Amino acid sequence: MKNRKLSISQRKAFIGIIFLLPFFIHFAIFQIYPFFSTLVTSFTNANLMSLTQKFVGFKNYVSVLQDKLFITSLKNTFIYLLIDGIGVVVFGMLMAIALNKKIRGLSFFRTTYYIPVLVDWTIVSIVFLFILEPNFGIANYFLREMGLPTQKFLTSPKQALIIIAIASVWKGVGYYAVLFLAALQDVPEVLKEAASLDGAGPVRIFFHISLPHMMPVVVFVVLMAFIGSLKGFDQFYIMTSGGPARSTTTIMYYFYEVAFTNMNTSKGATIAILFTIIVLAFTGTQRLLSNKLAGVEGVN
Repeated sequence: MKNRKLSISQRKAFIGIIFLLPFFIHFAIFQIYPFFSTLVTSFTNANLMSLTQKFVGFKNYVSVLQDKLFITSLKNTFIYLLIDGIGVVVFGMLMAIALNKKIRGLSFFRTTYYIPVLVDWTIVSIVFLFILEPNFGIANYFLREMGLPTQKFLTSPKQALIIIAIASVWKGVGYYAVLFLAALQDVPEVLKEAASLDGAGPVRIFFHISLPHMMPVVVFVVLMAFIGSLKGFDQFYIMTSGGPARSTTTIMYYFYEVAFTNMNTSKGATIAILFTIIVLAFTGTQRLLSNKLAGVEGVN
């Protein structure tokens, strides 16, 4: 009987492995192999114009870290992350609180707020380029009509990065609002009613009851929002192509330019590995800070 049970458990394990095998094969081919291939390439002098490559050690890493454009891209990425990452979290929470109210036409508003998330970045970028065109754009037309000075918008090194970040907040805030809304609706009504009977107002109920219950979702949203900001590329490529004066060259655009425009595969691989290290360090640091703020058990 014991052998029979063992045989059945073994068969179940085998069936489980069979079902998981496609995932592991896909993960190995499209995740593990590319990562280690990129890592190996970063230690060579490979480029897209040559089929041969030679081991050069840490030469590419030294070259990238000494490149002023790499430092500029890190600074631009950090500024963009602060505006976009914090923006979608703050406004996503405010939007979720508003959408959680029982008002007429709520379904219409929920759908409307999510539409920008569904629109591709190509379309969004073209629309913003049309609106913000310095000479014939709608934005400057209204500024002139109101007697206000016109702006350079995306052609200004001081304005371009901030404008793209604001556009990113507008496009992505609906996605995070949905996550916050689901978390808000999961907060037990009994606790909020009890707090209300004790004289607590809406603000106090939110910060002392709703927010602690939502903390696992908040941590997840903050992490996803910041990583999404770090990976931003489409909007920069379409709206400004890294300009003007390198003011919108982020680390992802810098990687694209080096690896595919300049065809320097090895240096591009080095940037990709450094970017991975930055994301892992950022994720680990944020995880530790979040655990201290929310409590390890609650976050997990």
